[in-house]
This record gives sequence, C-alpha cells and structure tokens, in this order.
Amino acid sequence: FNAEKNAEGANSSTDIPEGVFSEEAENVNLSGQEDQDNIERLRRGIFTELAKGPITNLDSGKKSPSDMDDQGLSEERESTRRHELSLDQKFKAVLECLCYDPRNIENWIVLSECCGFKAEYICDRLVPIQESYDSSHFCLKPESKRGSPATMTLDELQKSQYEEFQASRCNWTPYIGNNLYIYMKYSWSTFSSLQACAKDIGSTFAQDQENTEGPNIDGQNSDYLCWKEIESKFHEGNYVHWANSWAGLFIMALRTMRERALLVARYLAKKSQKGMHPSEVSEDIGTVLYGDLMASTVYGYPMQVMTLYEKRKIAERSLAALQEAIQLS
Repeated sequence: FNAEKNAEGANSSTDIPEGVFSEEAENVNLSGQEDQDNIERLRRGIFTELAKGPITNLDSGKKSPSDMDDQGLSEERESTRRHELSLDQKFKAVLECLCYDPRNIENWIVLSECCGFKAEYICDRLVPIQESYDSSHFCLKPESKRGSPATMTLDELQKSQYEEFQASRCNWTPYIGNNLYIYMKYSWSTFSSLQACAKDIGSTFAQDQENTEGPNIDGQNSDYLCWKEIESKFHEGNYVHWANSWAGLFIMALRTMRERALLVARYLAKKSQKGMHPSEVSEDIGTVLYGDLMASTVYGYPMQVMTLYEKRKIAERSLAALQEAIQLS
C-alpha cells in the first residue's frame, strides 16, 4: 500500500514485500503452532475459507425494489455500493491469508482481481462532463496543416514525444494520501462514502499547510494542494466534477495495487515449482497493460489523454509480458 509515486508509473522489485524474498516466508508463524492461541487459529481458518470463495459479480448484489432502503439510492447505485463492499471484504480476507502465507501465488492473483474489478466498475460509471467527440474533430482545419514536410528523425521524434510527456506530468497527480488501501476501503459509488474518504485523506495532512502556496518540494504538500483543489469543487456545488476527480484518483491507485500484486505473483511463479505457471501470470500482466493502452486515458488528477510516449512504453511492456508468456509456456 506504499503510496510512493513513480514518474513513469512503472513498478519495480522494490514494491514486493520483504517477506516474499525470505526463504522462511511460507507458512509464517507456524513454527510456534503448538503454543498458538486458539483464537488466532480460528481467525486464520475463517479468513482462509473466506479467501477461497469466488469473487461476487455485480448482479449478485442487487436487491429487489421491496428490499431497497430509504437512503435515496437507485437500484444501480445501491448494487454497485454493495459490490464494492463485497470486494473490500474479499480483499481483506485474502490479505490476512497472505500475512500467514505470503508465497501463495493464487491469493496474489485474487488480490489483483479485486483491485482491477473495482477500478473497471468505476471507469464504467464515470459521468461525462462534455461530449467525448465533435464532428468538427474529423475535419482537417487549415491551421493544423504542416507548413513543411515532416523531417524529424526517429531520435528527434522520440525526444519530442518525451518532452510532451514531461510537460503533461507537470500538474498531474496519480493519487494522494499515504496508504493506497483507503481507495479499496471506501466506496466511490455513494456520496456519503466518498465524502468520508475525502475527509479521511484530508486528515492526514498537517494543519500548518493551510496557508501554503506555490509549488511543492516534498510531495506531501503537492498532495494537500491537489486535495484542496478537488474539495473546492464540492464547496462550489460542482458535484459531478468533484466525483469525477476522485474517480481518477481511485482508478489510478487501484490499478497501481493491481499491477504490484501481479508483479509479486510473477516473481513467485518463477521461483516456485507449484501453483500457477509463470506463463499464466505473464499473460495476465500483458493483458491488463494492453487494456490500459486501449483506453488511452491517463487517470489520476486531472484525467488526461495518454501521450504518444506513454502509449509506446505501455505497448512495449505489454508486448514483453506476452512474449515472455509464450516463451515460458
């Protein structure tokens, strides 16, 4: 759940929990099983059984109109909220199991699926602030024509694209806060839960930052300014922009956790002779990266169109993962 940010969004081996590297990591705390408290054994057994269960789909959480409460939620919004809570419960159960057995590859995969499912549900429910395209976008305007033929070399083109990427990152934040789990804990689909999430994240910032102005130098100040800007939309009554802004942060944080979990599973699959085959994990990684590429949207705050530099990098990583899956199969 480390919220340390990487400029290019690439995760590394530093994101893998230390316990995974330990030769004694498997079956943690079993050495003293004879002296283990019965409550602790029961607790582990319960979470193990909960982790074995399937991840519920969205339709399974729907209630009939007669069962609806008086919170003013539509059936769609209520079912989404219940599904988000179900994903969080599944996430916590699997996480508890990983505390005892951090080398369980299947549980790391389930952990990634919980994050991925929630991120995709939020993507599907984003409210468009404006039309996604206009007919005029398909017409070549006179000012868009080149005055001279393109003469860039490949190196010059790549340099130009990288500079464009750097410029797009100047006022962009992937997520805010010190713990990414908060984006799994709170439901995005309800107004009250999203307010509670914003309040929880806001409470982590020092009070002496209230009068801080100008660019940040320590990251935490940048998070605070981002949080303050988003919350200003709420106070202005611009609730659609406010919810969409939080959606971008939710999606980016959840996708980051998903990728980290998959990278841990990939590492374990290559080191272990049991459990999932490493080619299966590499295929999963390549598939989710390709899905991110197809959307061509950079989430976080503010959400923006993916630059050509990012598209190429993600495509290269997706291709490498899929080629690795073929080689390992």
